[in-house]
Order: sequence, then structure tokens, then C-alpha cells
Amino acid sequence: MDFGTVKAAVERAFERPIDELYAEFSEEPIGAASIGQVHRARTKDGMEVAVKVQYPGLADTIRSDMNNLGSLLVMARAAFPKDRGDGYLEEITTVIERESDYLNEADNLERFQFVLKDVPGIRVPIPVHELTRKTVLTMELFHGRRLEDWLASASDEQKTAQGQRLLRAYLEMIHEHGALHADPHPGNFMVLDDAGTDEVPPIGLLDLGCVRDYPVAFMDLQLKLLVGLWRHDLDSMQAVWREMGFLDKHVDPELIYDWMTMLFEPLLVDRVTDFGTWKVHEEAMRFVLDNPSIKLWAPPREVLEPAR
Repeated sequence: MDFGTVKAAVERAFERPIDELYAEFSEEPIGAASIGQVHRARTKDGMEVAVKVQYPGLADTIRSDMNNLGSLLVMARAAFPKDRGDGYLEEITTVIERESDYLNEADNLERFQFVLKDVPGIRVPIPVHELTRKTVLTMELFHGRRLEDWLASASDEQKTAQGQRLLRAYLEMIHEHGALHADPHPGNFMVLDDAGTDEVPPIGLLDLGCVRDYPVAFMDLQLKLLVGLWRHDLDSMQAVWREMGFLDKHVDPELIYDWMTMLFEPLLVDRVTDFGTWKVHEEAMRFVLDNPSIKLWAPPREVLEPAR
């Protein structure tokens, strides 16, 4: 968006001139994403902030896309029942509409301040609620480098420490709070400049628009499934699949076991895994081509996340 469009979008959201809202507001964006772009600004009380401004007309685009997706799912009824397809459509629509509501994201930022408070080295931006609306989000500005850029010059010890932090953060949020930061691509993590006395600087989570809530009991079933896989216990795995709501009657359970063994290989072998050379996507594609019936294995809506 050019700055004229950004300025108009902000003023429309607040029904006030932009210079009444912010002491400074950069005309050039510092980042862009699928549903909006981010500008550096300063509040009237001097706080440095990042302001995410949603692209105009996004709500209409989402409604149109969901209508088209609904039409496509009609053709998929040969693979799974109508109520399962309707559930998928409802889940995808809910997730995307929630992600496009910046008031919801501001609440997520505040919530994850609490969820991750006991995880050292992980930070979440502070939202500025009075400068946030459904299509404009104002939050604390983090200074640092994208995680993938930082990794290029980090030592093995530093990389290990950051990996342990992220692992602990996800175990904490999922298994203690039943909340998942569901958009964990590398661009949503920043290694911050303010390392203090720690040799490994903290990591900032940048985007909490897509957060999925799960009952902790449901996540405990995920652990049971993993334990069954570790023990190569297909009977216990089938019991968990049924309890979780997976439809496995159309697919040979041993085929599902082979599929999961492929996907979880790094957790099942006693050796160091080089994820840079682990071509799991290529393996998965070959597996599906060799075993097309695996596509009939329909997950419950609770584990569905729309690709972005």
C-alpha cells in the first residue's frame, strides 16, 4: 500500500486524523504480510511502536474465497461425509476471520505475556489497546534480526540454546495452557538486540494473529499417540485415533503407521538429524503417489490449519 492508502485506512478505523493519534508515523513500511503491512511509529507519550495496517477490502475477499472453497468441498464428498466437509469449512473460516481481526490479535499478545512468563528468553510485544482497532494493531516495536538471519552467524551452542527455548515455549503453551501459536514460520521470530549479560539474546514472537485453543486433554492424547509410535504399538495408536476423532476406517492402519513413521523419523531414531538435508516433503509426495488411499484419512476439524 502507498502511504496515502495507509493513512486513509488508519483514519477510517479511528475516525480521527493520524497526527492526532501518533507523534510520528513512518511513510515507508518496515514489513509486509498476507493481510497487512507494518509501519514504524511513536505514540504521543514517546513509546516506539509497530503499527500493522490491514489491506482495504480484506473482509470481502475472505467471504468470496470461503464461498469458492465451499463449492470445491462439495466435490470432495466422495472422500469424507458432508458434515465433515462442513466442519472443515467452518473451521477454516473461523480461523481466517479471527486472524484478520486485530482486536483479537491484541488480546492474544496480552494473553501470551502470561502464557510464556515462565519461559526465559522468550518475549511477546506489548499491545497498545487504545491505538488498536479491528483493522489497525499498535504494539511494542522490537529491535533485532530475523531468526533465520541471526542463525547464519550463530555458533552451534547459541543455536542449540535458541532451539531449547523455542521447544520449551511450545511445550509450555500447548501442554500447560492448551494454546498454540499456529503460524510458526521463521519470519515470525526475531532475535532481539538487548541480550544484556546473556550470551544468547532473547527471541521475540512477532505474529499472534493465528492462535488455536485446544483442551489440554486433547493435547494429552497427542502425547499418547507419540508414545504409541515410540513403542511401535499399533493397537494403542488406533485407540487414540478413534478417541481423537480421526476417520481411519477407509485406510489400512498399518499404512497410517508407515506415514507417521516417515513424518516423525527424527524423533524415532537415535542419531543427530540434519534438518537441512531431511527431504520430508519429497518423501511425503512419493508416499502419497505410491499409496493414494492415504488421502482418504480425514483428520478431525480440531487439527486442521489452513495453509497461508
